[in-house]
Amino acid sequence: MGSFASVSLARLTPSRHPKTRRILRVEIADQIVTDRVINERMGKDASARFRLTMNRAEEGQELDA
Repeated sequence: MGSFASVSLARLTPSRHPKTRRILRVEIADQIVTDRVINERMGKDASARFRLTMNRAEEGQELDA
């Protein structure tokens, strides 16, 4: 992940540690809707993510990261 040192990366991503991570079963009720939602959020089309962000921006709170 970018320029992180392996120690920093391990500290920032504890859920990836084999002894502490959890696997959760997910049941999908509607595959078409699920596919659309996943593609909006993680698909190759960045404009879909941008539209989602802009449409829901007022729901968010300010974040100083």
